[in-house]
Amino acid sequence: MDYKFIEKLQTLLPLGYLYLIILGILRDGVFFYMLGVIFLKYSSIMDILISPLAELTSQPIILATVLVLILILILYNNFLANNSHKN
Repeated sequence: MDYKFIEKLQTLLPLGYLYLIILGILRDGVFFYMLGVIFLKYSSIMDILISPLAELTSQPIILATVLVLILILILYNNFLANNSHKN
């Protein structure tokens, strides 16, 4: 097993949580601001964390598009890594 990968994943996991929190606050903040509600008084941290994921999985086409985009980026990165020695 590759322990460097696990260590890298452990360092990136808190950044992922921070990203989800910021994304959830921005998404809900804009939505509820239009309604005139201060949502931070009434929401828990779990609501904010799950909000972006719930939006992504609410429609299958959005989820499929995001997954395909991530797959394309991974394949492109592998292609660049394999062909980095060529001009």
